[in-house]
Amino acid sequence: MLTDTQRAFMQRMRSAVQIAQAKGAIFNTVAVIAQAALESGWGTSHLATAANNLFGVKATPQQVHAGAALALPTREYYGGRWIRETDYWAEYPSWNEAILAYAVLIGSLPWFHDALAHADLPHGDGDALAWLRGLEETGRPDWATDPHYVAIVSALFPAVQDGLSAT
Repeated sequence: MLTDTQRAFMQRMRSAVQIAQAKGAIFNTVAVIAQAALESGWGTSHLATAANNLFGVKATPQQVHAGAALALPTREYYGGRWIRETDYWAEYPSWNEAILAYAVLIGSLPWFHDALAHADLPHGDGDALAWLRGLEETGRPDWATDPHYVAIVSALFPAVQDGLSAT
């Protein structure tokens, strides 16, 4: 059973996903919404509310220089331990623009291309778990530093699927 916050998030995400897809974004809807739910605290994190950054996407040097970035603390997993640091995060004008930017990032970085085969039909096979695994390949840059990222995100799949069927 979804909370009121989760239901509101799902309704807003459904609309944002549809707009991003209408603009040509290719991704796996269940995986993307689950990632956004985790990374944004179901849309309630400061990064999500202040910068419309749903995925924890770090800012490029150009975004920092242009003032289109938000400095916030984070925890990253390096060398077998968690490290606290402050980093710069990308800002987006809306949730659908954050989703569109996510899709462009996945499509443009070759180390994420394994995920594309698992995008929604008709572009891929629709396998949400395989999409996530395509973002987390050993020996290449990963989407997240948490070694348990795929398991944590995929644990949200049932809630996301419930939310998609209810909206």
